[in-house]
Amino acid sequence: MRPLTRHLDNQGRGLRMEIYPVDQSHAEAEYQRPNIQQRAITARHLGRLVTAWSNRDQNLVDEIWDDVPSDVDSEYGA
Repeated sequence: MRPLTRHLDNQGRGLRMEIYPVDQSHAEAEYQRPNIQQRAITARHLGRLVTAWSNRDQNLVDEIWDDVPSDVDSEYGA
């Protein structure tokens, strides 16, 4: 596990993640949002996430993971 956490940490630089929009083709037309863009962020502290996951610490996993998408913000939130 240590090589994985070291890889994810990337010497403190984090790891680039891409977030793809959900497929809306099955949603009713009035609820579809047009032109949702793919986004990319640099996620840090993923080593902590892997460690919490391997220790089955669901609360810590949730806490860490909640911080990752907040860096992206959303078109909806904007």
